[in-house]
Amino acid sequence: MGPMSTPHIKLQIALEPGESRTVAARLPFGPYRLRTLEIGPECDIDWQGGGFPMLLLGANTVAAGEPAVEGTVRLENRGNRARIAIIESRAWVADALTADRVTALQAFRDLFSEDVLRPGDEVSIGKVTLLFSDLRVSTALYQKIGDANAYRLVREPFRLHGQGDSRS
Repeated sequence: MGPMSTPHIKLQIALEPGESRTVAARLPFGPYRLRTLEIGPECDIDWQGGGFPMLLLGANTVAAGEPAVEGTVRLENRGNRARIAIIESRAWVADALTADRVTALQAFRDLFSEDVLRPGDEVSIGKVTLLFSDLRVSTALYQKIGDANAYRLVREPFRLHGQGDSRS
């Protein structure tokens, strides 16, 4: 993983317990998430001017502190264990297509007029399942048999038999 696959990660720095660090960084104004590599607390900010807020790590907290000198980012680990501090841009959220934006599109309403909720109807999500997989030696496979053939093989385990595939 690197900046090409995670361009929203603007800064990722390991901090020892009690360590403070100031690094040169020119970040564009906008929404950010301050967090650690571990699952746990995070802090969303909408930075619109002045110095970037300090990223403060506590034992089980992540917070925004006083602004740093412009052109720098200040990080501080006030906890008792080493942590990896992350500053993540949230600018992509403005481009995310959400349910309320989709249902407001005229094309959606034209195509699914029978399926649109009536005023007062409510919808909720009971369960969400995410599957992440990593195919070993996939780069070599793509190089050996070509993009289209390799993609077909990689996608095969995810195909639902009998749905949308005439080969079933």
